[in-house]
Amino acid sequence: GNLPSGGSPISLDALEQISVSVTPYDVRQSGFTGGAINAVTKSGTNDFKVSAYNYYKSDALQGAKYDGGELKLQEEMSNPLGFSIGAPIVKDKLFIFTNFEYEWTETPGTSRLARESEDQEYGAGTQYNRPTVAQMEAIKSFLQQNFGYDPGRYQNYSVKIPNWKLMARVDWNINRNHALNVRFSRTQNKYSSAPSSSISPLNAGKVYDKDVYGRTSVYAMYFGNSRYYQEQNFTSVAAELNSRFMDSRLTNTLRYTYSHQYEPRSYDGGIFPTVDILEPAENGASALYASFGLDPFTEGNLREVSTHILTDEIGYTLGKHRLVAGLQFEHNLTTNGYLQGGAGYYVYESWDDFKNDKAPLAFRIAHGNNDALSQAFPQFSHMQYSVYLQDEINVSDRFKATVGVRFEVPVYPSISGNENKDFTEIFAEHGGYKTSDMPKARLSVAPRVGFNWDMTGERKYILRGGSGIFTGRLPFVWIVSAVGNSNCLQAQSILYKSNGDKMPGFHDNVGDILEDLYGGTFQQQALPAPTSATIMDKNLKMPSTWKTSLAFDLKLPRDFNLNIEGIYNKDIDAVAVSKLGQREVAGGIQLPGEPRPRKLWESQGIKNSDGKDVTPYLIHNTDIAGYYY
Repeated sequence: GNLPSGGSPISLDALEQISVSVTPYDVRQSGFTGGAINAVTKSGTNDFKVSAYNYYKSDALQGAKYDGGELKLQEEMSNPLGFSIGAPIVKDKLFIFTNFEYEWTETPGTSRLARESEDQEYGAGTQYNRPTVAQMEAIKSFLQQNFGYDPGRYQNYSVKIPNWKLMARVDWNINRNHALNVRFSRTQNKYSSAPSSSISPLNAGKVYDKDVYGRTSVYAMYFGNSRYYQEQNFTSVAAELNSRFMDSRLTNTLRYTYSHQYEPRSYDGGIFPTVDILEPAENGASALYASFGLDPFTEGNLREVSTHILTDEIGYTLGKHRLVAGLQFEHNLTTNGYLQGGAGYYVYESWDDFKNDKAPLAFRIAHGNNDALSQAFPQFSHMQYSVYLQDEINVSDRFKATVGVRFEVPVYPSISGNENKDFTEIFAEHGGYKTSDMPKARLSVAPRVGFNWDMTGERKYILRGGSGIFTGRLPFVWIVSAVGNSNCLQAQSILYKSNGDKMPGFHDNVGDILEDLYGGTFQQQALPAPTSATIMDKNLKMPSTWKTSLAFDLKLPRDFNLNIEGIYNKDIDAVAVSKLGQREVAGGIQLPGEPRPRKLWESQGIKNSDGKDVTPYLIHNTDIAGYYY
């Protein structure tokens, strides 16, 4: 799942209770096949209450000595400070509760060190990498003097990150039959991450092997401003109006929730192209020596989701029956940003080549496929309509049962402007797939039945269980991938000196790079079919499972609880991802030591207008019904 704000959008001190439901047979709960986590926030009362808390941990509380030596620990610290206030504004009528938490965080950068001299050993159990202090300082000084760019520190540093959370709730007892509560929460959180070791989509054979000689290997060091912050900002608003009529036999709950998940990447030092400086390893292999500028995938990186949910639920008590009916509308707007080398990416064969502005060994940049060359952010809108009906039956004081059904219709966006014509042509006779394909709106039906039996009436021995269908969701990132990987919105330039390509000179800003490459002549292009597009099957259904459970809860002496539960789960509409454009090789392949051959696949030879193999991913339902118990 994609939990907002790193999984902690609200402080624990603001929560009244948390429940985890694996098999809830209440049809009001939906949107999952595994389980649901529900949290209830605290509210104000007639009593004025204040609480405060503080936690602290740091490297000063960690051991550093070991047999034969002592490690050099980097500064590390976590210090959350928070408080909560609950109070009446008007006694018995209007209440408020608020919580605020601020955390001072200090995380270590890299634990690796540059050598003091060329003669000093590196790697092999030491804390040292191949670059020397003298060379790293020379690189830093040159960048500051010639470009006004500070690449940051390269060793013995830590990163300070402030995070905070705010939650406020107001409860208003309008009169004896109507009550309103409104909650607001805001979290601003981020963490620091080392730059990616990936050089995609550059060819390792033309530059260097990232797995052996890359940014995080002992052969190289990166500067601190190549790190990035993954922000995890989350805002949520919820309002609920509860009303009672006909001596409480008739009730209505009107609920609205809004959430905004905003997760861009940010960085220190300002925008600067990614630059890799090579220096051959002892064995002559092409190896990275130093890296500075942005992480190659940071500029333009964004995840953003806005969600609106409106629910109206009516309940009516008729004898032993509690009848519930509800309508729900959900709207999601998802935006994604991703560029490979959005700030420009240069690879130089040596530091001297960079200093003397010689042609780079390789170059890469991605930009929008439009006349302005501005980044295009893949975006889609998704809606879902739901109706549910349920009968809660009080058979007796000790036996209760629920019978219900939920209907859902997901509506997917139209992304007709996302059709890559080259892809459409080459797959016309291979399934007729298009990069603009979206699933049809299909009705899903989820009936459920459950029971709870208090065997003695003392709540000591309870038998509970049920059976029903649960319908989940597709990760929205899959749908965004279908838009972002179509080779319609984004263009790129990949150049190699060894290919005889005209290499651009070094420029420290994107505008000058693009001017050097295109001279203001770029126009929107009909690009080749992407080699690894994501295709959505038009007949795709949301994942669903059938669950059956039986549980026995016992209350033991000394207030111990024992729960014994058995669950059977069978997939109904499981979702799988298959690779198209491939065929199975007869006989497969058998590796040394293996008892039998394994399957082997090869390209089917479907090529785009550039002559490259096209092997897209297809998201579809599978006929294989998995199960567990």
